[in-house]
Amino acid sequence: MTAETLHSYLGRVTDQNLLRPGMLRDLSKGRGFATTLSTLTGYSKRHLVFSLPELRTPASLRAYPQLAGEVSSCAGKRPACQQCVAARLGTDDCVTVFASHEQLICPTHSRWLGNGSLKCPRPHQFSIAACPEIIAANLQHKRIISRWGRGPTHASFLDAVTCLSRWSRWPVVMTASDIRGRWERLDITDESPPLSPAEIAAWYPNAVSLTRVILAQRREIKTARGMTRNIATASVERLRREVVEGLATSGAFDPYRYAITSDRIEPDSEVEAPARPRHSPAATDNQQT
Repeated sequence: MTAETLHSYLGRVTDQNLLRPGMLRDLSKGRGFATTLSTLTGYSKRHLVFSLPELRTPASLRAYPQLAGEVSSCAGKRPACQQCVAARLGTDDCVTVFASHEQLICPTHSRWLGNGSLKCPRPHQFSIAACPEIIAANLQHKRIISRWGRGPTHASFLDAVTCLSRWSRWPVVMTASDIRGRWERLDITDESPPLSPAEIAAWYPNAVSLTRVILAQRREIKTARGMTRNIATASVERLRREVVEGLATSGAFDPYRYAITSDRIEPDSEVEAPARPRHSPAATDNQQT
């Protein structure tokens, strides 16, 4: 499976080949394990490096520049789509993969998978086919990344999730027509556990909208070199108009105000960066002369 964790893959290879438990994990601690694993499995080293992020080294990233933009081992972990595993591997094994923060759904099978932060255990994966707006929101999420950059979008999405998690059982949110409609289609009731995977999926489109608003408001504040009365008023209006109709927040501990005014630490890169070229000593000497 693409972007599978090494622990998951070695466990599957061990079980399928009746190997001594722990043998491959012991071998993985040595140098040149990618070559060893290639010999044991019959897969080319290139195939393994593309499939298993933890096998990648600076040298392999230089050798295969196509890896730039692929999910890295810095991303969160979640179970792979059960239906993808069954189709590709012919098994119902639990396969764990690295997934970037926006890889919350399986677009092929229209299923909610969660991500490293918004957990969705494998038995709880569910269909979102009845909620095409969730799939549309995921496409919008990817467009936001393209426009604003992965790091800023990831940080702002985490802020948006914090906000919606706190607001999710506020009456104005629970009764919002779009969210309530998704509750009905995903079989969520007032008695359902708060912040279940299905409830998170129901407000995910709103979280994507809030991510875009946070990014835009932060830019306005930065351009103005600080919060102004006009920006504060506009930020509240955008929240009501673009995220949840009628929603109003205030107070010293308002997570929305904190999100748009605080300096954010962008999470580690979830995808492989373009490899830096190796500078030869000769080239360095020439630059100095």
